Amino acid sequence: MIIPATLVGLGLVAVALSFLKQQWTPGVLEVAGATAFAFLVFMFAPAVKKNSLFVDRLAAEVVGRENFLLVLQKIDAMGLKDVERLKAGGVRRRFKPSLIERIENLQRILG
Repeated sequence: MIIPATLVGLGLVAVALSFLKQQWTPGVLEVAGATAFAFLVFMFAPAVKKNSLFVDRLAAEVVGRENFLLVLQKIDAMGLKDVERLKAGGVRRRFKPSLIERIENLQRILG
């Protein structure tokens, strides 16, 4: 994961150095930087989501899997707006697991 980020950074530095005196260079670098940022964010999104599920597993070990699972199920039953919005999908779901995914993750551990 670090190698693509490094390559993008080195590519931007190479472009900046080779076209330093051109008028259009700052604009091109801004567009390239924004594109690289968006690419890297979406590239690392699955890792962020995976880490959230891993943290749930650690929390389940501390408080007990059954207790933690019951709490998540109660939160799901409350029908809170932000929880329901995450269930619906969208961009946020790429970075953050839904409550259903978190519950399924813990149920897989329980067997």
